[in-house]
Amino acid sequence: ASNDQMAFGALHAARERGLHVPRDLSVAGFDGIATLRYSTPQLTTAQQPIYELGQAAARLLIEQIQGRELAERHALFPCRLRVGDTTGPPRR
Repeated sequence: ASNDQMAFGALHAARERGLHVPRDLSVAGFDGIATLRYSTPQLTTAQQPIYELGQAAARLLIEQIQGRELAERHALFPCRLRVGDTTGPPRR
C-alpha cells in the first residue's frame, strides 16, 4: 500500500473476505507510523525517517518565509524495511 493507513485498510478488507494474511495475501505499507507497535499482526513497512523529513521541510519553509529564492533541490532520505507478520513467501 502507498502508506501504512491504507495497508491497515487492506488488512481489514482481507479479514472481511475471509483471507488469511500472509498465507493468502501479503500486505506491506510505507511510512513506519508510530502506531504500528499496536497492530496485530505486525505490519511490514518501509520505514521513513519522519523526523528528518520534517526538519528538512521546516528549513525550506523558513527560507521561503525569509524571502530567500529557493533553488531546485534534491534530497535522499534512507528507508528501512521493517519486516512484520503480514508478508510471506508466495504460495506454489
